[in-house]
Amino acid sequence: MNKKDPGMNGIHRKIKKLKKKIATTQKQAKIVKGKIADRGLADHLTNLKNSLAWLYLDLGEYDAGLALYRELPWQTHGEAKYNGMARALIEMEYYDEAGRLLRKGLKRFPESTPLLVGMGLLHRRLGYEFDAFKYFESALEFAPNDRSALYDKALALNDLGYHDDALPILKDLVETYPNDPEYLNELGQTYLSAGLPEDSIPFFQKAKGMGYLAPGIYGGLYCAYMDIGLKNEALDIAQEGIEKLPDGHPGLYENLAEGCKEFGWINEARDVLHEGLKRFPDDEGLKKLQKEIEDKTDNPDKDKNPPVIGLILLSIILNKFLKKKKG
Repeated sequence: MNKKDPGMNGIHRKIKKLKKKIATTQKQAKIVKGKIADRGLADHLTNLKNSLAWLYLDLGEYDAGLALYRELPWQTHGEAKYNGMARALIEMEYYDEAGRLLRKGLKRFPESTPLLVGMGLLHRRLGYEFDAFKYFESALEFAPNDRSALYDKALALNDLGYHDDALPILKDLVETYPNDPEYLNELGQTYLSAGLPEDSIPFFQKAKGMGYLAPGIYGGLYCAYMDIGLKNEALDIAQEGIEKLPDGHPGLYENLAEGCKEFGWINEARDVLHEGLKRFPDDEGLKKLQKEIEDKTDNPDKDKNPPVIGLILLSIILNKFLKKKKG
């Protein structure tokens, strides 16, 4: 995952605990004809595996999660199995297989909020934003307060350009779950998309202060600062983004290069783009900006002194991330 989320440490701890519980339960189990004799113990073990599989998906270990979901019995855990397997397959980009599973699941569980959300996620991933929105709306008919369905509905509204409609949903989610940095980030992004950069900044900063170091946080703050004319702050946050997440996203390099270009530091912008293309050689945005800069025949940074930050500090920071190994 392209973010340093403190919640990942919590997921690792939960996985470790669940593995211990599963091992203990398996030791306690008496196997008769290949099956656990105690039905209650067997159900407990299945529930533990279900929880572990979902955590694997949260961690991005889709193969491991999918393998565990395949072990779950259809009779007692059909809805969870359809949902978990489909989620893994979507993330692994096996969209046709995921769609078949979700359609089968909805035939058996037509009022399943998780499966309707899953179908919405699939359509959103495929670029069918309005169809995705309709599935999230259907999910909310059966579970009006489901946080996943509400959040995904807001994302779909943003995809469709209805930022003013997404804002109240995200505001409510942030008010109800104030310590969820993902909601804070998305609210910031929505304010930014709605043309309200000043309103976006506190939410980006709060999420960042919680340790949620996602490329979108740095990109959002950079754009917000630039929009309101705080160019020094924009360049600072662009530099920090690359320092913290050198392999996070090509847009981080594009932002820093654009910031350097804004100050007239063309040579430094070239260096940033060179490093960005080493890490993301196929990125069209970086290639386009590099061509724009290379097409310049003059030297716009001649006799200019960079304000506040200074070329020395810029050089130090660039040198730090240039020496980092990929991965």
